[in-house]
Amino acid sequence: MCRLATLVFLLLCALNFNIFAQPYNNEWINNGQTYVKINVAANGLYQIPQSALLAAGLPNIGSGFQLFRNGQQVPLYTTSEGTMTGSDYIQFIGLTNTGNADTPLFNNPDDQLNTARSLFTDTAAYFLTWNNLVPNLRYQNTPNNLTAAPPAETFFRQTSFWAVNNQFNAGVPFAYQGNTPLRFAGFGACEGFVGTNIAAGATQTFNLLAPNLYESATGNAQVSLKVVGRSDNPLLPNDHTITASVNGTPYATATYNGFSCTEQTFEVPLPAFLGGGATLSVTSSGTDADINAVAWYRLQYPRSFNFGGSSFFNFTLSDNTEKYLEIDNFNGGDAPVLYDQTNNLRLQAVQEGGLLKFKLPEGTPLTATRNLYLVNTNPDAITLLNTLQTVDFTNFSNPPNQGNFVIITHPALAAGAANAVETYANYRRSAQGGNYNVQVVYIDELYNQFAFGIAKHPLSIRNFINYAVDNWQTPPQYVLLLGKGITYNQTTFNTAAFNANLVPTYGVPASDVLLAARNNTDTAPQVAIGRVPASTPAEVQAYLDKLIAYETTQTDFLCNEDNFWRKDILHLAQGDTGEVDLNSSYLVAYQQLLESNNGYGGRVKGSFANNKFGSLNFPEIEQLLNNGVGLVQFTGNANNNGYWLTDINPPQFYQNEGRYPVMLASAGKSGSMYDYSATGSGNMMADFVLASQSGAAAFMGNTDVAIPETANTCTTGILEQLNTLNYGQPLASCIKNATQTLMPAAATDNQLLYTLQTIALAADPAISPVPRQQPELSLPISGMSFYNPATGFPILSNPLFINSQMTAFEARFVVKNIGKALPDSVDLTVQRILPTGDYLPIFTQRRPATVYADTVSVLIPNNLPQYSGFNSFVFTIDGSFEIDEDCEFNNTAIVLADMNPYCEVDLGPDELYVLPEAFPLTFSADGDWLAYQWSNGQTTPQITVTDFGTYTVTVTNSFGCVAVDAVQVSFNNSIYGATGNTLQITAQPNPTTDQLLVSGVQNCRLQLFTGNGQLVFTQDATANAQLLSLQTLPAGVYLLKAVSAAGVGVVKVVKR
Repeated sequence: MCRLATLVFLLLCALNFNIFAQPYNNEWINNGQTYVKINVAANGLYQIPQSALLAAGLPNIGSGFQLFRNGQQVPLYTTSEGTMTGSDYIQFIGLTNTGNADTPLFNNPDDQLNTARSLFTDTAAYFLTWNNLVPNLRYQNTPNNLTAAPPAETFFRQTSFWAVNNQFNAGVPFAYQGNTPLRFAGFGACEGFVGTNIAAGATQTFNLLAPNLYESATGNAQVSLKVVGRSDNPLLPNDHTITASVNGTPYATATYNGFSCTEQTFEVPLPAFLGGGATLSVTSSGTDADINAVAWYRLQYPRSFNFGGSSFFNFTLSDNTEKYLEIDNFNGGDAPVLYDQTNNLRLQAVQEGGLLKFKLPEGTPLTATRNLYLVNTNPDAITLLNTLQTVDFTNFSNPPNQGNFVIITHPALAAGAANAVETYANYRRSAQGGNYNVQVVYIDELYNQFAFGIAKHPLSIRNFINYAVDNWQTPPQYVLLLGKGITYNQTTFNTAAFNANLVPTYGVPASDVLLAARNNTDTAPQVAIGRVPASTPAEVQAYLDKLIAYETTQTDFLCNEDNFWRKDILHLAQGDTGEVDLNSSYLVAYQQLLESNNGYGGRVKGSFANNKFGSLNFPEIEQLLNNGVGLVQFTGNANNNGYWLTDINPPQFYQNEGRYPVMLASAGKSGSMYDYSATGSGNMMADFVLASQSGAAAFMGNTDVAIPETANTCTTGILEQLNTLNYGQPLASCIKNATQTLMPAAATDNQLLYTLQTIALAADPAISPVPRQQPELSLPISGMSFYNPATGFPILSNPLFINSQMTAFEARFVVKNIGKALPDSVDLTVQRILPTGDYLPIFTQRRPATVYADTVSVLIPNNLPQYSGFNSFVFTIDGSFEIDEDCEFNNTAIVLADMNPYCEVDLGPDELYVLPEAFPLTFSADGDWLAYQWSNGQTTPQITVTDFGTYTVTVTNSFGCVAVDAVQVSFNNSIYGATGNTLQITAQPNPTTDQLLVSGVQNCRLQLFTGNGQLVFTQDATANAQLLSLQTLPAGVYLLKAVSAAGVGVVKVVKR
C-alpha cells in the first residue's frame, strides 16, 4: 500500500513537472535589456553599422552583443570586440522562417507535413541585445592558410527542397458526419499546404533541378516526396495508389488510405540528371475516387563546387575534418567570406585564377555535418540595416503588469485620439464595468515575447496565457481577444487576409478555446475567453456602447420593470423533417430548464421550426426581436455565412436598440466568424455582435459542423452552468466550466472533444446573460385593477370609491420577477393605512415565489365603518423580507381608496309565508344604530305588525353608514291544500306548555308547522285521539295540520 501511494505521488509530481516545465518561449528574454527586432524575409548576409547601433541606444562595446533567433543565441560577427568606431559593424547570416517553431503545435512531431516551411509566415525575427555578463557567440576570424592543404574536395551533396503551396490540406479526419469529414481544431496529421489535385488517372510533373552535377561521383541521387490523400472512399481501404517516376521511369509505387499521407524516398542513377535536371512525375493510379496532391519534393545529388554565379550560397559537408575547397563561378565581389556555422568560423577567401580557395580547419566533433555559407560582402550584395526597431518587452512578472481581466488586441484598434481600446479597458476598470484589474496587451508584443517574433503564430497567445496562469499573483480570469481573427489557411499566402488577421485564432477549424488550453492534450480552457471580432476602432466603440447598455439593464439600481424583456426567450429550430423534430425536442428540454423555478426563470415567448427544404414565413420573429428578448436559441444548421432561418435578416433590419439578446446557437457553421472577406463580414455572428445600436450583445456558435447529439450535450452543460450551477457567472465562464466538466468524458469520445473545441463566443468574456444577479420581485401599480365582486364590474375611479353597499372589493395584480428565480415561497401581505395614520394588517398569504409573472387576486373586506373616508391599502410581495433583493421598494404598491364602509341590518328571512293566525308578528332591527326609519313611519328599533305586506327599515349609525333591509309577509295557503279546511279537529289544552291531545284524527297524518310555514315534525295517528309532545319546542304560534282521505283540518296551537 505504501509503495502504491509512493508511486501515485511520483506520477503526480511528474505530471505537474510536465505541465509547468513546458516552455513559454520567453526564457531567452532578460528584462531590463534593450532589444532590437530585425525581420528577415530573405536569406542573406545582414550588416548593422555602428551608427545604427548607437541610434538604437545600444552600448558601443562590441563584445556585449547577443543575437537570438527562435529563442536561441546565434553567432554574429563584430569588427571590434572593444569600443566600436564609425567604420565598425555587425554581420550575421539571416535565414527566413521555417516550420520548426510550428512543431509544438502537433501532438506527434511526425504529423507535421513540412518542417521546411512555416504555416504562418516566411519572415523570421532576430533580436539583437547587449549583455556583457556572459560569453557571447561569435564568428571568429580564422586564418585561411592554404599551406599543406589536403587535396581539394571534388563535390558535395547538394540538397534542394521544393514546397508546393497551391491549396490548404485539412489533414486526417477522426470521423465523418454523413459524408462530411470531421477534424479536430488542433493541428493534425498531414495538415498544411499542398499542390493542386492530381485526379484519378492523371499525372503531374515537377522539375528536379540539378545544376553542376558532378557526374563522376559514385552512388546515386536521392529523391524524396510527400503526397497527401485528397479524397476518401470509406468503403475501400487503401484507396490511393500513386506512382513516382523520373524521366518516365517508375521508381516508387505507394498505396495508402483516405486523407493520410505517404513519404517516399528512392534512388535515381546520376545520368538521369545530365543536362541540369530531370522531371519528376506523380500519377494517381488508383480508383476513380483516387485524388492526391504533392506537398513537397526533395533532391540530393553530388554537385561540383561550381556555385552558378550566386552571391549567397549555403552548402554542407558530410563531416567536420580538415577540408580544402576550390570554389568556381561565385559572385563574391571584392572580399568573399565563408561562414562556418557549425564551428562559428569566418574565413576570408583566397582568390586565385578565378577560384575561391579555403582551407577549413578540423572541427569538433569530427562526425558533425559542417554547415557553410559563402557570402559576397560588397555593399550591393548585403542587406544593410541603417535603421533599427527597438522593442519594449513588458515585464509580466511585475505585479503592476498583471490583472484578472486581459485584453489582447492590435495597435490598429487603438488608433485615433479617442483610443477605443483604452476606453474599453477603462469601462471594465470602473465600478459599473465590474472593477476589474485590466491589462491591455498588444498582440505584437506577444509575438515577440512568446512566439519568437513570428507573426500570427497562435502559440504567442497560448504561451502567454500559460505564463500568466502559472506566474501571476492574480491569475487572469477573463481574456478578451479584441480584434478580427482569421484561420491561418486563408492568411499565409494572402497579404490582405494576413493583414486583416488582427488577433489570430488557433487551428482549422478555428478554436479560441484552444488558445486558452494548457497544451495539445489538456485542451480545456484555463480562463474564460471571448472574442470581439472588430476590424476598426469604430467597431470596438460600437460593441462597447452595446455592452454598457446591456449591462446597465442588468445592474440598474432602480430595477426598472422596462427591462423585463431580459426574461423572454425565442426558440428557433431548423432541419429536414426528421432533424427538425429532433432539434425541436432539444429546445423543449432547454425550455424546461430555463423556465424552472431555480435560475433564469424565463418564458419562451415564441418557438418556431422551419423545414430547410421549404421557406416558411414567421413575421412574429421580427416583432419579438424588436420588442427585446434575453435569449435567442437556435438548433439546426446554418448556411455558409452562418445565418439561420430564411427569416433571420441582418441586424440592421431590426429596431432593438438597447434590447440586445444573447444568441446561443447549437448549429454547424453558426460560429464561423473567422473567414476573410474583402468586402466586409457577411457572417451572422460578427454582423450581430458588431452592429451599432442593433444586433446582439453576445453570440455563441459552432465554428464547424455540429453533431446534433454532442452539440446538445455541450449546450445542456452550458445552460446548466448558466441557469443553476453557476448562476450569474459570465457566459464565457459557463463555457469554461462546462468544458472542464465534460472533458473526462471527451477523453474517450472524439465527437464530444471536437464539439468542445469548436465552440466560439463572440462577446466580452465577462458578460453575463442572466436578467439580474439576484431575485427581483416587483409588484407594479400599473398592473393593478379593482373590481366589485358582487357584480364583476371594474372600479375605475381614482382614488377608488368603495360604496357602502359593497361587502368587499377585489384587487387583481401581476407579480413579476425580473431577476433570479428561486424554489422558495414568500409572504404576500396587505395592510391598511387608516385615516389616523396607523397601519392595520389585513392578512398575510404564503405563496410560491414568482418565477416569471403571476396574476394574483385578493378580496379586501369593507368591514370597518369606524374608519370611513380616505384609506390607503399597502400590497407587498415578500412582505416578511426573506429574499435578498437589489430593490425592495418595487415590492410594494399603495392604493388610495375612499371607503364608505358596508353596514348590514338583518330583519331575518326576506320572505315570510304565514297564516292569519300567526299575527301579530314582531320585527327587530338589532344593533347600535343612531336612527331607525320603518316603512310604516315608525322610528323605533322594533315594530309589531298585524297584516300581510312588505316592511322596510333604514338605519344609520354614528359613522354615517346607512343600511337597509326588508321583509315581505305573505299568506301561506300551502298548508291547507286544494280542498281547504274540511276536517273538524280539536286540540286540548290550547295554549299548552308540553302535551297536546288531538281528537278527530283517526287514520290521519299529523304535521306541525311554525307560524311562517316551516315543518317541525310529522306523525301518523291510528286512533281518533292522539297525544303529541311539544315539550322541546320553543314558545310560539304553531299550526297543526291533519291530512286523510276525507280531507284536511288545521288548528292553531299556542305553545308557552
